[in-house]
Amino acid sequence: RKMKLLKMRGRTNFLTFSLFYTVLVLQQLVTYGEEDTRVVTLTAREVDEFVVSHDIRIIYFFKKDDFRVTNFQEQYRKASLALDPYGVKCGWYDCGSQKHESCNKHAVEKHVYTYKDGMDLIDLELDTLFNVDAIVSNVLQLVLLQDVPIVQTEFELEGMLSSHKGRQDVILSYQRAIGTYDHRIFMEVAFAYQHKYKFVVSTDSASVKKYLTEQNRQKHSIVWVVRCKDIKKTSEPCSVSYFQDSMDLVSLVKFIKALDLPKSYDIPEDGSVGTPTPYHKQNMHVAYVFYDKTTRKEALKLSEGLYNAFSGIIGVVTINTAEQGLDEYGYDNTMSPIAVTFKLREQENLNVWDGVTSIEAVCGFITELLSTTIRQRSSDSAYAMRSGDESDSLYDDRIDAYDEGDDYEVLTQDDELAKAMWDIRDEKVDMTHVPALTDKTFPELLAEKDLLIVLYYLRTDSRGSLFTHAFSEISSTLALENVTPLATVECWDWTDICGKENITFYPTLRIYRKGKQSIDYKGLLDGHSVLAAIRLLMEAAPIQLETTKEVEGFIDGYKTDILKGASQTTVLGLFESSDVKGIATFNDVADRLHGKMLSGIVTGDTANAVATKYNTKPPAVLVLKKQQDKQQYAKYDGPIESKDIMTFIEKSRLPAFTMLTIQTFPALHKAGKPFIILFCDQCQSSRAFKSVQEIAEDEVLPHLTFSWMELYQEDGVAEIVLKTYLEGDMTVPALAYVDLSNGQTFVYLDDFDKSASILKWLNMVNKGEMEPSKTLPKTKWAPQHRGFNFLEKMDFDALSHQYKDSRSTPENQHGIGFDEDGNQVTDTTEEEIPDSSSRNTDEDDVRGNLHELKNSRLYHHKSEKNIKHKDTFHHDPSEL
Repeated sequence: RKMKLLKMRGRTNFLTFSLFYTVLVLQQLVTYGEEDTRVVTLTAREVDEFVVSHDIRIIYFFKKDDFRVTNFQEQYRKASLALDPYGVKCGWYDCGSQKHESCNKHAVEKHVYTYKDGMDLIDLELDTLFNVDAIVSNVLQLVLLQDVPIVQTEFELEGMLSSHKGRQDVILSYQRAIGTYDHRIFMEVAFAYQHKYKFVVSTDSASVKKYLTEQNRQKHSIVWVVRCKDIKKTSEPCSVSYFQDSMDLVSLVKFIKALDLPKSYDIPEDGSVGTPTPYHKQNMHVAYVFYDKTTRKEALKLSEGLYNAFSGIIGVVTINTAEQGLDEYGYDNTMSPIAVTFKLREQENLNVWDGVTSIEAVCGFITELLSTTIRQRSSDSAYAMRSGDESDSLYDDRIDAYDEGDDYEVLTQDDELAKAMWDIRDEKVDMTHVPALTDKTFPELLAEKDLLIVLYYLRTDSRGSLFTHAFSEISSTLALENVTPLATVECWDWTDICGKENITFYPTLRIYRKGKQSIDYKGLLDGHSVLAAIRLLMEAAPIQLETTKEVEGFIDGYKTDILKGASQTTVLGLFESSDVKGIATFNDVADRLHGKMLSGIVTGDTANAVATKYNTKPPAVLVLKKQQDKQQYAKYDGPIESKDIMTFIEKSRLPAFTMLTIQTFPALHKAGKPFIILFCDQCQSSRAFKSVQEIAEDEVLPHLTFSWMELYQEDGVAEIVLKTYLEGDMTVPALAYVDLSNGQTFVYLDDFDKSASILKWLNMVNKGEMEPSKTLPKTKWAPQHRGFNFLEKMDFDALSHQYKDSRSTPENQHGIGFDEDGNQVTDTTEEEIPDSSSRNTDEDDVRGNLHELKNSRLYHHKSEKNIKHKDTFHHDPSEL
């Protein structure tokens, strides 16, 4: 469950609340209970009419009335009010009372559907629309899709900035995630000021890394002003400053407005000291730069540097020291010929900088003062609520009690399996053919079955719960063949069974074979791999082969129709009938390979006949590898010891030239050899494939691992790897020589018609005669995100409990829709009162002003705007 830490305004007293409650009750009486919403309840006929609009339309199709649906509908109602000024209309449709074709969509109640001009746009997952801010920000991003692009690479961003040089300044924002409060206010400001600035969003920190500093690196939302408008040459860089204030709507709007103010304001020798500057009228921080006749040029250069670094945040006033009465600005005659004082808007006193007046030094001085005042202000108002609509409001990241709390603002699920399990949490799993074992049925089934495969799992563990879906499909497939070897044990309920079986890792897939020691499945935990392993386990190990015909059938492909998907590598033992020890040793090897690959054994005269064909004699072991239409083999005629034979099989089992996939990579990488990877489209029919295959199968370079990757597959892995090796290029065919021990990568793009040309290049690389085209960075296998400091969070949570008793209503500690005792609440009227009473009035006023600004400057030219939007949206919505 997402952590919900609600903020309190803190200053609202009982009298204010009582007055508001009285006004609210009177308002409800005089409006005859009118619902405060803009959501339209639609009929089947109205749905098609509703979506035919040039403005964005949203519909929520719901099927059942549980508390999750009810809670979303409450947030949806409130969001409809916030979205109405943007021309967005919200509707919902009850699929339980009437039918519509959209109700048949998969998991329809887990999505919100958006439309424009009668066309589908995108589906928004309900899990991402957890409160009003999330709904509004996601929809506004859609409304402004053409005007506020999302860039995800440094290359994209630099291209965007370059295209705006000499045209427009750019307001760039990094957002840790789409759908937060910070993202919402950025989009609201972008909507109002898009006529003046180009707004751009990125959620990838790597794309904005050149703009990150020690001061802003840990923030989960940052806004920069990139000054490109006055740039004359494309080679000239744009100056950058970032928004150094609390991330709230009021502060951000003040910042944008202040960008229009003069770069600096000069009070000359005969000027009027004490006259209010433009910056005082905007209640800004002000830097005073003092100069005399000899230092004026230097002072103006310094003021220009301060503007570039702090535009929108501070005003810069230059003052000639010949002017009288400068003590009110913190200047006296003992100071240097060029000096700086700085006044924070919250303070009466001035901060004096009388040191080195380099731009870097003064900027560092001002940055520290700004950071200190922001931290102090954030600490003072840490429990103030941002908005009554923000039911999932989270503590600000700059709270002194938890200064590293970026996890509180955006909790990221970095476990892809947990995310996948959450997405399918409501899907039913058919376990008809998979008995759930108890302490009584477990020993009974174990005694009954020759082969029993038991899945030990915890229902709270995502990996195990997710695999039950694949386990169910496997059981259904085997049931068609009248085979039912599967069972489960849920270790949360049956701790005694799991303890007795020494289950310490979840999920564990344990294989029980009658008369043999149990073993754990160690392969890939996916349906295809497990099913292949089960089919191999259902075969004997080894298979007794009596005649030459049986041996030939085994070599050509034993039960290929049934064992499809299993390893195409087989092991064949050749022994004299009298070699009891050798046969026993091979049987031990076959038992170890059981479930991994097929093994067969042949003895006597038949063994001698087969051995002659493969130019050997008993005792011997053959590893047979089927590669396309060719049959490769490797023979072992050394000492018949289990360890030696297993080592030989492990080294020989892989084909000389095999497809490199996520599944095959571990075994290939284990060999410890450099990779030769052919990237191609429709590989097996290409000339490049045949040329590389010839080299691989001739085994003239046994110290290399030859493989290929097919482009344009569903997983997209080949494209990612190829782009990495070719620096973004996608030229195919391409051959990469990759040594993962040192990261050196060599790429061949020349003649693929002749294997001799490729072989010559490979030999040159081996001899060190080629320079690597790229060296892969050395990285650590580490978590994607910073870990939680739970002890520090406990201190932070303890601090929040000091405020619990002062709240007018109980917190949603059991989740939205439940009271303090954990009971579901059906009537939320009373709960809405404190939400409304604690609304941030300043932000509401600013939002109103933003809407007026947008209307006055853009909607008076409606025909032009409509033409523009019609052009931009008149294409396949899938392109969005």
